[in-house]
Amino acid sequence: MSDYNYDESGHLWPFFVLTLSFVIGVPLTWLLWMRIRAASAGSRRGGAKSTAQLYNAATVEADRESYQRAQRNIGLAIVVFLFWAVMAYMLYLIKTTPAPVSELWNPYDILGISEVRSGRPVGFLLPEGTS
Repeated sequence: MSDYNYDESGHLWPFFVLTLSFVIGVPLTWLLWMRIRAASAGSRRGGAKSTAQLYNAATVEADRESYQRAQRNIGLAIVVFLFWAVMAYMLYLIKTTPAPVSELWNPYDILGISEVRSGRPVGFLLPEGTS
């Protein structure tokens, strides 16, 4: 029977967290970058200033202020920063945590014979039909 090691010591969890945070954090970073570029491009647009007042000028101003508030992206920037901080910490853990040493199986120990064997081959120790 084979002996499987299912990471009982838990040394592989930083790889999982790094991958998951990368898969989520990079698209969020791209989204934040695109929003910042769009907001800065919108503020650089020139154009003629209209002196005409709309009938519902107060409503338009309220909508414009709510739109500008939504464009601040402070919450998204904090989330993106946290994802990158988690990724940096996971990279640090991966770099500094020593890898577990797995035991190599010696077939001579399993068969119960010495490694220095002269004469007869090892095949006579195996059960019938396994050679």
